[in-house]
Amino acid sequence: MIRVEHFNIRWVDTGDQYGAGLTNSQAPMVEFYQPLQAPEVGGLFLARYLASRLLKAKTDQGLYMEPVSLSPEGLRQVQEWIIDCGGQE
Repeated sequence: MIRVEHFNIRWVDTGDQYGAGLTNSQAPMVEFYQPLQAPEVGGLFLARYLASRLLKAKTDQGLYMEPVSLSPEGLRQVQEWIIDCGGQE
């Protein structure tokens, strides 16, 4: 898990557990949490995206996750982290 801006961000690889006891049988995913609420579990779940989708996202507008958003610079940091975790560019 990494922290970018005011989000905790978690890598969910194929075979990893996520959500309510589910197993990721797809491509790697990235989860976003708001840590100020429910800090004991990494925060309040906000969104989950396929890592490949985030790599294709245009960074000029950032990432909107109702009701919060990640800045363009924050999205670039997440994309770099995805590549470091084994995502493809």
